[in-house]
Amino acid sequence: MPPISNTMTIKQRKQALQNLSLADLRENRCAVIRQASSTRPAIWRVEAEGVRAVVKDFSVNRWFFRNIAGRFLIWREAKA
Repeated sequence: MPPISNTMTIKQRKQALQNLSLADLRENRCAVIRQASSTRPAIWRVEAEGVRAVVKDFSVNRWFFRNIAGRFLIWREAKA
């Protein structure tokens, strides 16, 4: 795997990924780290426009987990 470009700022990296839809992210996935289950999101490694990221996909989970527990888990991870 080639190294990540050091010429992009963090802001530029975020902007490169923000405009991608879920379908675009699925097309750009490099690896599936974990398959989804009813209470666990799928985790993928993606690369788009030279930027690598890890994506947690709650879209296949049940409504309650996706909208209540999933949002709380993402909030908690973002604060860490």
